[in-house]
Amino acid sequence: MERAGVDGGEHEYQEENYIALKWDRWPVEILMWNRQRRIFHDPTKQFSLIPVVV
Repeated sequence: MERAGVDGGEHEYQEENYIALKWDRWPVEILMWNRQRRIFHDPTKQFSLIPVVV
């Protein structure tokens, strides 16, 4: 994964539980699954990910 060409990293994913974004140069961001809204959301800031099936 990559953050706008500035930083790369890895992720850890547990379906319908959480996704952890493990950046090389930034702190880890953990987004929790919101079952009602069907998105991953960081409870400490306004940052969400919408899962997309390709």
